[in-house]
Parts: sequence; C-alpha cells; structure tokens
Amino acid sequence: MVITLMIRLYKVRYLDRLREAVTDRVKAIIVVHLYGLPYNMKPIMEIAEEGGLKVIEDAYQAHCAEYHDKRAGSLVDVGVFSFCPTKNMTTGEGGMIITADSEVAKKARMIRNMGRARGRFIPSPDTTTG
Repeated sequence: MVITLMIRLYKVRYLDRLREAVTDRVKAIIVVHLYGLPYNMKPIMEIAEEGGLKVIEDAYQAHCAEYHDKRAGSLVDVGVFSFCPTKNMTTGEGGMIITADSEVAKKARMIRNMGRARGRFIPSPDTTTG
C-alpha cells in the first residue's frame, strides 16, 4: 500500500492524518509537488523514518524547484517526472525516474524492459563493442 500525499503546505492536521494512515501495510509515501512549489519535506521525512517507509517525489509540476538548495525530485529515495502532453515538460509521452538507490534503479530498468534483466535484450556493457 502506498499513501499519496496531495495536501497543502504546512497543514499540521494533514500531517496528523498521514501519521494515522501509516500501518504495517504501507510501504511508501508519494509526495506530489504542485505549481512549482516543493512540499515542506522535513515532517514528511520524519514520518517516513518513524515508519521505515520509502518516500517518492512526484515532481512533474516542479521541474527546477528547490528545497534547501536541492532540486525537487532529488530530495528523497525516488523522484519521478511525467512527460505526458498535458504536463509542464513534454516529450510526447513517457517519464523519468531518478534515484541514488541501486536496487530501485535495477528494478526500474527491468520494468522498462518488460521485466527482463539486463543482457537479455538490453546489451550488457561487457558484450558491446566499439
């Protein structure tokens, strides 16, 4: 189970509701930055840390926004950006995942390749020439 957080900035009562919603079934919190404004991430990170949860930033409407000198999408475990035609930045379709977690990156690459591991249909670095 994942909790998606689309609340107004600094609303304490919503943070209390988030705390109440965290159970042993919850694995991650998705924070959606809107209108170029990143959330106040400190209380969200504290709640995630208390519950042993991952945090995912949906930064599709906050390209280049900053929170304490870090760009939206790079503040937590995983950042995601949508490039669908109705978003701020578009490539026609698709999206992007950014992470410093090698396990998350490996899983994302497998999902991108229909669940196949590297080397099956994506050339491994040791099998490419040139």
